[in-house]
Amino acid sequence: MILAITPERWQKYSSPNTEYWQSYIIQRAKICKQCLFLHYFLGAILNLNDITAKNYKSSIWKNSF
Repeated sequence: MILAITPERWQKYSSPNTEYWQSYIIQRAKICKQCLFLHYFLGAILNLNDITAKNYKSSIWKNSF
């Protein structure tokens, strides 16, 4: 699965509103469980420091498998 980052999407993803981002990742992860690693690194690349590795594993990793 490849995500196309348009300027509109980039503004949404890079905004301080991480609730949108977290719900987006959770929604995507449930659709494509194989892409969990991709989403984790995508979040790291975009420097979303509110989604820490600890929060990520507890909220998504455990619920998905």
